[in-house]
Amino acid sequence: MSCDLRRLRLHGIIERIPKTQRYRLTRFGLKTALFYRRIQQRLLRRGLSELHDHRISESSPLALAWSQFHQVLDDFTQLNLAARNLTCLLLVFQFKDSSLPIETHKVNNVCQPANF
Repeated sequence: MSCDLRRLRLHGIIERIPKTQRYRLTRFGLKTALFYRRIQQRLLRRGLSELHDHRISESSPLALAWSQFHQVLDDFTQLNLAARNLTCLLLVFQFKDSSLPIETHKVNNVCQPANF
């Protein structure tokens, strides 16, 4: 049994048909599938169309909130990147003027490129 089938079975989404290698949706699984389908149709499709339609996006509360979220996320990313670079510089200069041997594993761990 694959890991995905096992997870679905343990969550009660599917059940095994006895004496076969086949599965079927449970009542709960069908309700869950319909719920996610309705969410996709009623919320995600409409919301994404509001975000990408330039005629609506300037007055849409969703589009305004999305642009604010993007701005906050960009600011957060820039602050983290700046803090990481500053920490890297401090470590390099601290060990450069020191007579102590450079602990390269510390410098390398901090000065790796950020994955944003």
